[in-house]
Amino acid sequence: PLAPALKFIVQAIAVLVVLAALPDGLRVVSFAPLWLERALLFVSVLWLVNLVNFMDGIDWMMVAEVVPVTAGVAIIGMLGALPPEGLVLALALNGAMLGFAPFNRPVARLFLGDMGSLPIALLLSWLLILVAGSGYLIAAVVLPLYFVADATVTLARRLLLGERIWEAHRTHFYQRASDNGFTNMEIVARVGAVNLALVLLAVASVVAASLEPPPSPAPAGIPFVRRSRIRASRPVCLQNASAARTTRLSAPSPTSASEAGSAASTAAPVGASPSCSSIEGAPGATSISSSSQMATGANTLSIVW
Repeated sequence: PLAPALKFIVQAIAVLVVLAALPDGLRVVSFAPLWLERALLFVSVLWLVNLVNFMDGIDWMMVAEVVPVTAGVAIIGMLGALPPEGLVLALALNGAMLGFAPFNRPVARLFLGDMGSLPIALLLSWLLILVAGSGYLIAAVVLPLYFVADATVTLARRLLLGERIWEAHRTHFYQRASDNGFTNMEIVARVGAVNLALVLLAVASVVAASLEPPPSPAPAGIPFVRRSRIRASRPVCLQNASAARTTRLSAPSPTSASEAGSAASTAAPVGASPSCSSIEGAPGATSISSSSQMATGANTLSIVW
């Protein structure tokens, strides 16, 4: 057997190879820089590889974990949430564990050992990264949650007690259950039931996420209402219109058609736009005047095409 330090180095190299084989453009934490995401994935996969090895301590424990997890990944793939290679690998690994199960049934005649549990952990890691990279991070976290919770809590407890975490022990929850009188089959049956419940939760999260309608832009030609803030001062058009009315009220009444035309030309303020001069008396004056008057408030509703 390899020394613990050398084994850890070999595991780290294997994890780097798995991360290098990920599809181009796959992102798990899109808001984080790529280097930070890959560093987090490296630590997570390295821990998953080791904890799977730690949890392979009694007969059928790996069967009770890997079969439900890979079945869950396969269901997610059948829902169209994974690339085809993910679905194929999940089904292949699930079938391999089902074929291994009769030989590992208590009392076992065949064991996985490091040479079996470590590659399985790497394949599981790759599948879970595919699930997370497809936009279903919750499902990727929930599926292996029993193994992660048992091993992580046990490791944290041993660190707090000052134990040497690289040495063998019998303080995992399933091991303590065995020491307290539970049979092997009772333990793996409970672990399998927990994993089935986790699979249902993971699949439900994928279905719920897929049912959320994506935001869609307004169709062409259909207006939508948008609220906007405008200036507190009166619009130029209204100011010009008021000035025009004031000028007309103060001007003397014309006595002839020529004088009327002259008075109308002097009534219009200098620089008034054609739209402002058409507020009164022109076709569509009512809608323009109404729009201008509505613009005098603090807010306005504008129709955007």
